[in-house]
Amino acid sequence: LTDDRTFTFVGDEVYTIAEDLESTNAGDFIVQGKENTNADANVISGGDLYSFFEVNSDKLTVNNVTIQDAHATNDYTENNSEITDGAVLNISGGSAEFNNVVLQNNTAVGSGGAISATGGEVEINNSTITGNQATLGGAINSAGVNAEITVNDSVISNNSATGDGSAIYNVNNSVIYLNDVTITGNRGNSSIYNTGSNSTINIVNDNTNTVNNNAVIKNTGKINITANNGSTTTIQDAIQNLDTA
Repeated sequence: LTDDRTFTFVGDEVYTIAEDLESTNAGDFIVQGKENTNADANVISGGDLYSFFEVNSDKLTVNNVTIQDAHATNDYTENNSEITDGAVLNISGGSAEFNNVVLQNNTAVGSGGAISATGGEVEINNSTITGNQATLGGAINSAGVNAEITVNDSVISNNSATGDGSAIYNVNNSVIYLNDVTITGNRGNSSIYNTGSNSTINIVNDNTNTVNNNAVIKNTGKINITANNGSTTTIQDAIQNLDTA
């Protein structure tokens, strides 16, 4: 496939990746679920064997689909490099946008059960990230000075990490924006791990942000909370811990 490409669902379908796929050439790539259906009617599965998108330039857009059962493991190699982070998305440059998607039950043996960013920009809108797991960053790993992730009107729930950041792992001066996001039921040494002098999590409220039923929040970076139009941020059943040890 060359130049700009679009993969479109035409009915209620489940696509399972059954073999290694060659990298596409430069150009934007769009995955479009069938219109006027729920995301769970358009499913792409990694079959617990394969990871999905590696982005280092241009733009990936995913609309109205469920991506599940992806697996980033060092058993899979591409161009002699191991893919161990970000079972759904591993991004080092360019940009990616997810709209009305469900990212569920994906696994990375490294960091970022669903998404891992060492660079580039990621935007997630009206989506659910649930049941993913990794060593660090069960749902999201952001670990690069040029990485920026924005999550709007979404739920991050029931993800797990054997280490820190079962929901979010943010290090190396990365920046994350959370706008009207619910973070709940994630399991690990901490649910939100934010460390680095300029590592920043910006909680920007137009309606409500909720962090509850999680393990500790570990922070040595910056967490900024901005409330607009009488909105609220609730941090419940979570301990803000300024020690990362």
